[in-house]
Amino acid sequence: MTSAEASTFTLNPAQARGLRNWTRREWPAKAIEVVVPTPGGPAVELVRDTVAQLVDAHEALRSCLVRGPDGSWRQRVVDRETAARDLDFDTCELPADQDLTAFVAGLGPEPVDPEHRAVRCRAFTRAGDVRVVLLSLSHFFADGVSQLLLWRTLHGVLEKRDTKVVSPSLQARDFSGERLAPAVRENTRAWRDLLADAPRCCVFAATDRAPVEEVHCAETRVPESLVHALPGAARALGVTPYTVWTTATSLLVSRYTGHHSMVFKTQLANRTRPAEFRAVAQLAQAAFIPVAGGERDSAADRAAAVFEAALRGQGIGIHDTVALLGWLDEASRRRGASFRPAFDINYGASIGGARLPQVSEGTGRREFRESQRTDPRSGAADLAVTVWQESGATTLTLRVKPPLWGQRPAGEILDDLLACVEALVSRPESTADDMPAPPLPGRDRLLRDPVSGVDIDPEAMNRLLRADPRVVSAAFTLPSGTGRDRGVSAAVVTDRPVDGTELVHTYTEAQRLMDGTVVPARLELSFADEGDPA
Repeated sequence: MTSAEASTFTLNPAQARGLRNWTRREWPAKAIEVVVPTPGGPAVELVRDTVAQLVDAHEALRSCLVRGPDGSWRQRVVDRETAARDLDFDTCELPADQDLTAFVAGLGPEPVDPEHRAVRCRAFTRAGDVRVVLLSLSHFFADGVSQLLLWRTLHGVLEKRDTKVVSPSLQARDFSGERLAPAVRENTRAWRDLLADAPRCCVFAATDRAPVEEVHCAETRVPESLVHALPGAARALGVTPYTVWTTATSLLVSRYTGHHSMVFKTQLANRTRPAEFRAVAQLAQAAFIPVAGGERDSAADRAAAVFEAALRGQGIGIHDTVALLGWLDEASRRRGASFRPAFDINYGASIGGARLPQVSEGTGRREFRESQRTDPRSGAADLAVTVWQESGATTLTLRVKPPLWGQRPAGEILDDLLACVEALVSRPESTADDMPAPPLPGRDRLLRDPVSGVDIDPEAMNRLLRADPRVVSAAFTLPSGTGRDRGVSAAVVTDRPVDGTELVHTYTEAQRLMDGTVVPARLELSFADEGDPA
């Protein structure tokens, strides 16, 4: 084996998920930052030497993406000498009147092209001394745990001057695809078992999705009274603060939609052993947690169900999200609809001043808009919740896609969620119907499919059935039972003989971008000839 082959290995499932979800044009922007203010003003040489030691110590920081012999993307680790020679480090002198606090608050990651490198560093100086260090890390090679680890190391060396940069016992290659393969297969099977009969998706409203969607966002600083009350409420319920926020979101969705069993999406770091928390690597994976709720659940009951479900999911271990979503999308288990969770929630807290990217400093309320490429196969939710705790504030951010913001403005959804958290904290015996939020308008027109769990909009369903230009008329019927061999039926009349399998494929592709519809489980096909008035 040559040295080049020895330093190249297959991507792990978390990295493969990035390949699946991000376009090549998006790769450089998929970066995370480590921002370290250095009021002590270390010399540029010390900062450069420390960053060089970090790169030397962590294979992930000496990595890039390369094509393997079969054309697949692989992770390549360059040798220490090459990494030291090619270190991307520069300095930028700040104006004398620059407000450092505001400057640090506004810093975000710079683009990092993973085909060339994993990290770049910029040291911001004043009068030649370093005042702020910015590391930008490619998200292909580092996750949030890596981010916090690097922050602690940099801060320790540059400010406390009592921490050495040491090489961890586990490196990026220890998490390569070939080494993890047996465990990943077993764990992915466990997720399949959990999700096989879970609701397929949560429909807030029927809509035809555009290739790029406008996302409405609302953010606020959580009231201090609620921040202080949350830990005690969590202890009283026997759960974590994360569970309180997740439960409140689940109850809000129940109130909006009338659904009580649902799936939510969250991020798991896939680290269970202490040594794994000292490794820089990309191990963050999307996990889809099914919660079996009931109409008469109290808030305390729902919190217990969420806590138990989350623990069960976290105990499974590293898995393959891409393979799992592909399995759920196979025709034999699709149950007529693409898989999409009810909401996405991420909860984090600062450690020693480290910040996650794209999270404000919690200095008040704001609303803004973003755009997002639509990808029906990625398992993305229409409601995304982020809770971030800083030492001086907790920030709540919502990102809401069109089917939901078309029903209720993002700012009002933010207020509804805060009200649900307050109700959960103060009245854990309350139910979803007691939550201080209104049902979404137009819910009465939606029809529940008992097989897929999807809410069907009659007008949207008729548009789906007429999506093929050969169809001249169609009507659908809901199943009368709940068995897995039953489902929505449709009588379809075409202007010429058509192949049923081909028509189902047409419907399947169209349904991915049509909320409020399912592909019929059974088609009754007939065609009208020229003399048939139909």
